[in-house]
Amino acid sequence: IAALEIMVIGKREYDTQVNGDGTDSNHNGEVVPQVTSSSPSSTPLPSPPVKAKRLRSLDILRGITIIFMILVNTQGADPFVQLAHSEWFGYTLADWVFPNFIFMVGMAVAIVLSPSKLTAMSQEEAIPPRVVSFRNGHQKRLRMSLKIIKRSILLFTLGIALAALGLIGVPKEQLWVRIPGVLQRISFCYLVLAMSVLWAPVGSASVQVGLPVVCTTLWFILTYSIQSTATEPLPGCQYPPSLISPEGDILPGGPPVRGQLSPSWCTAQAFLDTILVSQKKDPNNPVFDSEGTIGNLTAIVTAWFGWMMGSAVMEQQRQQKTDDKRLITDFEAQAAMEEERRKWEQSSEGQQTIQSGTEHRQSSLSTQVLQYRLQVQRRSSQLAHLGEWFMVGVCVMYGGTILGWFLPICKGLWTPSFTLHSAGISIIALCILIFLYDIAPVPSTKSTTLPLTGKLAHTSKLAWQKIERGLLAFGRGCAGLLICYGRNPTLIYVLSEVVKFILDMIHVDGKFDWIKSVWSYLFFNSFITFMPAPWASLIFSLVYILLFAPLMWYLNKKRIYLRL
Repeated sequence: IAALEIMVIGKREYDTQVNGDGTDSNHNGEVVPQVTSSSPSSTPLPSPPVKAKRLRSLDILRGITIIFMILVNTQGADPFVQLAHSEWFGYTLADWVFPNFIFMVGMAVAIVLSPSKLTAMSQEEAIPPRVVSFRNGHQKRLRMSLKIIKRSILLFTLGIALAALGLIGVPKEQLWVRIPGVLQRISFCYLVLAMSVLWAPVGSASVQVGLPVVCTTLWFILTYSIQSTATEPLPGCQYPPSLISPEGDILPGGPPVRGQLSPSWCTAQAFLDTILVSQKKDPNNPVFDSEGTIGNLTAIVTAWFGWMMGSAVMEQQRQQKTDDKRLITDFEAQAAMEEERRKWEQSSEGQQTIQSGTEHRQSSLSTQVLQYRLQVQRRSSQLAHLGEWFMVGVCVMYGGTILGWFLPICKGLWTPSFTLHSAGISIIALCILIFLYDIAPVPSTKSTTLPLTGKLAHTSKLAWQKIERGLLAFGRGCAGLLICYGRNPTLIYVLSEVVKFILDMIHVDGKFDWIKSVWSYLFFNSFITFMPAPWASLIFSLVYILLFAPLMWYLNKKRIYLRL
């Protein structure tokens, strides 16, 4: 459920921010720097368009995330190991999907609550109002806080509603709505992170350092200090030697040892989940919830990593704007000098100098020159920052791996090692996508191909060109499809879940006991009849996802997006 509304709530604010600094725009939303000469009589140089800096990689990563979410949720019998969640300790590709959702939530917070917007709020609030009060001095922040709280409550309520759908047909005495969930955790992380960023001083260490330190410290304190109050022996749990009989049996009357990380029912989170969110609230029958209480603390740290990465991207774009303006200013100065030189050459003194044998230098300034300089400067800046971010992602990922030697990587507990490992993978994935889709190559004036002679060489060249064009077309098609899914994640998720729920509710009498609905009938009578089970599960899920592709393409073309 990853992206949902929160990953797209900042689209309008983002589009405004990247094109809201007073520069001109054409009908395509492109920033156009005005390059003119200082002389009113001169003809201004045509100015090259500078594309608005909306990263396609964000939409593509969002699309990858939402597709993987549907892929994992619709797997059939015996899927590939990487497409199924790890049993407890360990890490698979399916375990990365949910943390990447929360990582994208943090990036959305960085886009909506950018430092420039927060600085503008602070400057406006610094003007003393007529009636001095907290409300008058923080009106914009209070309005933004109400929006954040509203979105969080809406997401939390939607998560509860989705959980309640599973209660259709359940006997009345067994009705119990599960409080924790995916959307609930997303809403909690978004609320804490967004409120912290909104009310903390701009550029202070309270969010950049304090938030992850506080959340991680609380996770360790709660995990290793809370002790279960169970009075009956719990199988698989560790007990102090005083509660173990000479025969090796566990004696009743005492709690298990604190700080256990396995099995799940022996952990501190299981005890808190049992007391706070379970139905029976019996410590002797602990109930562990994978989206339970203590794991929310380190999930906030995952969102914090996304916020830090989003802030770095926004800062790089702001710096790139400044560098572009500086380059354009220098270009204007050179254009003015060229204009003055042209006027001098047209004067009588200049004509005499030229006729006397002095070399006449032609002007080298043109729109193409400015375009080339801007592209080279942007590419150099982007590659420099991208290299730094990539190395940070590698260090964070391997930091989680090394920490996992001492504190196991566990999605259920959302251990700090799991947090680091997942955040590092998300940063690396984002850097790769930025390199592939957001860094434009600089046009080369030199041919890089070697001359080919002979009929065989010519045929090989044509064949390679066809293969290259085919691969490029396939890549563009895949990227376009991912963008269509990524720009409408709420709708595709809701449609996939609703259609699957309806197919599961329609009863079918099959030849076997495991064929009880239309969904199971379709799976066991399609690809699995002639393919191995893992491949059948994968292809079945991919076909199900691609069924929505025409609708997603049409909605993206018409710019129809579902938002809360």
